[in-house]
Amino acid sequence: MLGRYIGLEMTCSPQRIGRGLLCCRRARRLFTLGVGLWVSVLASATPALIPAPRTVEWTADSFDASRFTITGPVEARFAIAELEQILMASGGRTNDGFGKLDLQLGETGSQSPESYSIVVAATSVTVTARQPVGLVYGVQTLRQLVATQDGRPVIAGCRITDEPAFAWRGFMHDVGRN
Repeated sequence: MLGRYIGLEMTCSPQRIGRGLLCCRRARRLFTLGVGLWVSVLASATPALIPAPRTVEWTADSFDASRFTITGPVEARFAIAELEQILMASGGRTNDGFGKLDLQLGETGSQSPESYSIVVAATSVTVTARQPVGLVYGVQTLRQLVATQDGRPVIAGCRITDEPAFAWRGFMHDVGRN
C-alpha cells in the first residue's frame, strides 16, 4: 500500500512465513523505504536541534574543538564552566592560543532577556546574549552542535539566532489526574 504512494511497483509471488502471509513485494518496498531513510540521514551533515531555533544558516566551516580557549564576562561563569565540561567530555582540552570560544553580553536583535545568537566559524565560536541566562541557553544549543570527527570534537559551522517562543516558561500540572 505504501509502495503505491512512493511509486514502487514490484511483482513477486507471496511466501508463507509463520502464520501470516508476507508478500515479497511489501518486504521490498519496506526495505527500499528503510534504505532511503538511512541514506537521507547519512547525507544530512547538519545536526538536529531541539527545540528548533528561530533561524539557522548552515555554513561549510567547522570549528576544531580539540584544543580551545573560552573567554567571557564574570557574569557568564556558569555558562563558561558548562561549555568547558561539554568540550572536555567530547575529548577537547583547554589550551591557550588555539581555537577561541567567546561568550559575550550584547545586542541580539531581540528584546527577550533569554535571546542569543551563535556564529561558528573555522577559527572561532561566538555566543552573544542580552543577559547571562541567554548564554546558558546558547551553550545548550552548542551542546547539540558538537560532534566527533576522526576522534576529535568539532562544532558544525552555522549562524543561529534564537529567542523563546513565549515570554513565560512553565509547566502544566494536570490536577484532574494527579
